[in-house]
Amino acid sequence: MDPISRVLELLDKVQHKIDELRDFVNGVLSKVPGFLSWVVDKFMDAWNWMMTKLGEFWDWFTDKIAYAGNPFLLSSAAVDWKEKVGGPAVNLTRTLDDANLAADDVWEGFGADQYRQHLPGQREAMTSIAKDFADNISSAMSTMQIAIVAFWAGVIVAVIALINGISAATAEGVTIIGLPAVPATVVASIAVALAALGTGIWILNSQASSARATLASASSGVQSWPAFAS
Repeated sequence: MDPISRVLELLDKVQHKIDELRDFVNGVLSKVPGFLSWVVDKFMDAWNWMMTKLGEFWDWFTDKIAYAGNPFLLSSAAVDWKEKVGGPAVNLTRTLDDANLAADDVWEGFGADQYRQHLPGQREAMTSIAKDFADNISSAMSTMQIAIVAFWAGVIVAVIALINGISAATAEGVTIIGLPAVPATVVASIAVALAALGTGIWILNSQASSARATLASASSGVQSWPAFAS
């Protein structure tokens, strides 16, 4: 299963755990004596605060899922740039080697001399396509593919931390005595989740900067085809 599908599966589990926690809490609150209604009011304030934090955490995912990225397509595209663009260019560079050309064995005169003089430019252009363009673009795509997987792995860790926190809070909330700890436990798990998300975001941004620099280096390659070939 790809990491993004795993995240969606875990988010469904979070919703289930929240519903389960709410049911437990409502069951316990229904047993609180009337003279302790002020305790219920205090708890509901904390509960509402907790739900606000959960809502903020939940909202964070809304737009992230929409542009989650596809690491598998990036990996495939990186291979294609390497094998379908860079590979043929390298092969053509070998073909343009003086020793491999039959024409200059029998061709003499001004035209033959001009042809031989332009071969280095052809080889340089082909080498640039392979090294400056294909290799750099492939490398940048591979970097981003790894970064996206690492980011969503961090998201998975974050969501699992949240699920564990809600489960712990549910265990606390089965009694009146444990009820006050429920909101704090859930919010603490949100803090742990946010730390994991922060790590994932840092990795993604760092690798994106590296990929951007790699792509920028492609501009050092040949910018126009040798006039001989135009």
